[in-house]
Amino acid sequence: MSFYKIRPRAGTASQWTAANPILAEREIGFEFPAGGIGTGEIKAKMGDGVSHWNDLAYAILPMPTVENEESTSTDKAPSSAYVKGKFDAIQSDLDGIRQTMAVKTKAVRREGINIPTGGGGISQTVIDFTDDLPTNAQLVGIDVTVGDFHLPYVRDGNPATWVSKMWDHSIRIDNTTSPWPNYTLIAVLFYVETAAS
Repeated sequence: MSFYKIRPRAGTASQWTAANPILAEREIGFEFPAGGIGTGEIKAKMGDGVSHWNDLAYAILPMPTVENEESTSTDKAPSSAYVKGKFDAIQSDLDGIRQTMAVKTKAVRREGINIPTGGGGISQTVIDFTDDLPTNAQLVGIDVTVGDFHLPYVRDGNPATWVSKMWDHSIRIDNTTSPWPNYTLIAVLFYVETAAS
């Protein structure tokens, strides 16, 4: 397979002006800055086979320029140092969120918990852990044992004997079986600490 190199006609403004050639129909000539390619805008003209270079209009092809600070124009590209600085700032924010939202645990033991039966229906007992948690804590999970009963947390399920609701600092235990008088409750609280408002 053969490869061909295409090198369109190109020069600086002064070179084109001095030569002032006639470009063939649809022939393109590129004009680059005196500082060289990559130092600014590259302009182009397309020939009509009749007009001299100096009589043709430009078709401007913008070349991005490098900025060391935030660009205010859509035709400017930020420098790698600027992009890295922005990335590092975002990474720092994410690390702060991860640290703030890290799930923590706390074991709680309560004596003398009384959970009645529903008496043909469902009894609903709310257990509040506000005093066991930091002020800005929010429950995200819980593992509860009452006496010999391990109570799974089932969100909005059909209750039999389990934790059916969980709020920021409290849970609701639903019971349709026999009453549980004077039981010991052991809970592992899973919580996050939200940013103080």
